[in-house]
Amino acid sequence: GNFSGYYDKQLVNIPILIDYYSNKFDTAKNNSTIIALNPYINSFGKKWNGYIGMNIAIDAEQNSNSRFLFYPTIDFNYNVVENIIVPYAGLTGGLKRNSLNTLSAENPFIVPNLNMKNTDTKFEIYVGIKGSISRTVSYNARTSFSKVNDMMFFVNDTSDVLKSGFNTVYDDVTLWNIHGELQYQHTEKIKFIAKADYNSYTMTNELEPWHKPLWQTTLSANYNLKNKIVVNADVFLIGNRFSYSPVQGQGSGVTIVSTSINDMKPIVDANLGVEYRYSKKLSAFCHLNNLGFSRYYFWNNYPTYGFNFRLGLTVRF
Repeated sequence: GNFSGYYDKQLVNIPILIDYYSNKFDTAKNNSTIIALNPYINSFGKKWNGYIGMNIAIDAEQNSNSRFLFYPTIDFNYNVVENIIVPYAGLTGGLKRNSLNTLSAENPFIVPNLNMKNTDTKFEIYVGIKGSISRTVSYNARTSFSKVNDMMFFVNDTSDVLKSGFNTVYDDVTLWNIHGELQYQHTEKIKFIAKADYNSYTMTNELEPWHKPLWQTTLSANYNLKNKIVVNADVFLIGNRFSYSPVQGQGSGVTIVSTSINDMKPIVDANLGVEYRYSKKLSAFCHLNNLGFSRYYFWNNYPTYGFNFRLGLTVRF
């Protein structure tokens, strides 16, 4: 829910969240609840706008003690030159739900009864600049510094000799991110978007940020011909990731398990999609995936499909 209204020409917002989740495993059940209150005041002038507030959260898990969390929230931007140069800065934080639903959506190869915690971003400080170079070209560049407790990482399940699935590990992390974005749009017909991210992780206990890319770049294009023929194309590059595998050996009559770190190679891939809209209720589509015909590994020990395609119809009632 959200409550809002004006007080002395200032917009006051009070979003309220109650998030209950029931995680049912093969042999156990783990319920958790997040209650959050995020009041903030939005103010603006002729060339600037911003808001200041707080994020209050209660994290109540069935098998652990509840915790009370507090995050300040600040955002400010100033229009220096009529939407051409707009610097901005802010401070934020929050609690992220990790559930069977969110984890399986990110990685479909998770094991039953996996370890789950909610991720606590203690703070994120960011500064950036955005604007429009011309009527058709806009940009956004920013950098951020974050302190994250219980950041989630996927690792091969060591309890299974075949390593047939992934479990989760959590670590307290300091994250530095650099993000750049450039967009070209000509009316509603043609759009190009280029994005790039660089991430630097400082780990507390884990040796590496398992399966998290250190950098990634995406180039997307969209062509819309009179809302009849829509073409989408994506080319993406994902940088080095790290995974580990357990290595078993014998020593003094006992089994010793050590860790072998794998440096997973960068990924280059491209996809193409075409849709023909016969009417508002009927359309046909074709999706061509992995146009590079490459067999790469996004998840350790799990090769992706090579070239594949999908054909179909969309019917709206």
